[in-house]
Amino acid sequence: MCGIAGIAGTWPDREARVERMAEAIAHRGPDDAGLWHDADCSLGHRRLALLDLSPAGRQPMSNEDGRVHVVFNGEIYNFAELRADLEGRGHRFRSRTDSEVLVHLYEEAGDEMVSRLRGMFAFALWDARERRLLLARDHFGQKPLFYAEQNGALLFASEIKALLAAGIPRDIDPRGVDLFLSLQFVPSPFTCYRAIRRLPPATILIRDAGGRTRLRQYWSLRARPASRGRLDAMVEETGARLRAAVAEQLVADVPVGLYLSGGIDSTLVLGRAASAAQGLRAFAVGYREAPYSELPHARRVARHHRVALEEVVLSPQAADPGELARLFDEPFSDPAALPVVHLARAARRHVTAVLTGDGGDELFGGYQHHVLAFWLMKLGQLSRARAAIARVALDRLPESVRRSPRWPRLRRILETLSHVEPAAALLHLRRQLDPELRARLYTPDFLATVADAEPSEILCAREAAPRTIEEALLWTDR
Repeated sequence: MCGIAGIAGTWPDREARVERMAEAIAHRGPDDAGLWHDADCSLGHRRLALLDLSPAGRQPMSNEDGRVHVVFNGEIYNFAELRADLEGRGHRFRSRTDSEVLVHLYEEAGDEMVSRLRGMFAFALWDARERRLLLARDHFGQKPLFYAEQNGALLFASEIKALLAAGIPRDIDPRGVDLFLSLQFVPSPFTCYRAIRRLPPATILIRDAGGRTRLRQYWSLRARPASRGRLDAMVEETGARLRAAVAEQLVADVPVGLYLSGGIDSTLVLGRAASAAQGLRAFAVGYREAPYSELPHARRVARHHRVALEEVVLSPQAADPGELARLFDEPFSDPAALPVVHLARAARRHVTAVLTGDGGDELFGGYQHHVLAFWLMKLGQLSRARAAIARVALDRLPESVRRSPRWPRLRRILETLSHVEPAAALLHLRRQLDPELRARLYTPDFLATVADAEPSEILCAREAAPRTIEEALLWTDR
């Protein structure tokens, strides 16, 4: 990963502030640093070098005549074919990086350039002739990008801490706090800070010469009817796409490794990577307590593929809440944060980048709530009868059941089943904080500030109307 930061417009000590912003996220790019300024814009970059390790790959990157300047975080997987097309149109390149493709592609396609990119990215592009700034984030929001509008200026960065370093107020946004407690994460465009917003996935932000900003979504996920093809053909197509995706992400001028849990997703990725790259190294994390450790699974997979495995064994003393707070800037509910931080440190001693199996469960419906959604869908034809039975069960189950440790989960399932419409059931299934508990937990003043914003409705407002609970869960999990 790299780190990007910048300010467009008038801001006190703008050039020095952007330098501080980039320094605040130096951990994202330890290999190099770059700054660029003109009368209306300052850009900062911290580089983790993956392609073209020479000084030619330094950012901010400019086009031939110095009109277009970009700072970029991520990878463009189809950069080679884009470059070949651009060279055929007369563009001259001075590096072998994917970042340089962006400035030349903008010259050809303007804002529509994003529709031609395949990859994970967040970038800021300054057009010095038009005095306009373009921010863009990839289709699924793999790469982070935050921004704030203050006193006519637009500030942006890969992490919130960089915006705070520039002087953005730290006032907490009650709505962001409520979203986190209710959903266990804060969906775009909100954050836990009143003045800071998260650029949504598949969205560009344009700031024109007059300082006006607008957002435009350039892509959306579209549902297609379920395939009626043969299962073996669909399995073959999935395998081919996985092989192609892994091969694209192994393109680098530095060593690439892999996080391995021994689960289905990381095992599949390792299998494809091991057959495409020599000397691959895998990294696994576990605990001394055998029931909670994934190391035995990881060892078996590594032995099968003849891949070197580095193991990280954690103890309870490994926890450092202060460090996690500094890293994540906002509350973060995933307990995997702690082991992943230690795993990343171990991997960095040997490799510069890693592949992971993250996203497999979301893509293929591998979590428990997906299984529940599947059965809710199967019962969809009997929705009213199912809802009535669930409501009766909620009212009449004996006290002995309600005192059981399993009662909270059973109650949640029954409450979900009690909704007739798929969308309503989805809203309940998504919510982590019960409305009654929410009302008891919050002070009256705090509750009044968020009473008109139902968290699950905010989440689902980003999506098309769900046809089934299962489909809606997969869409909101993306």
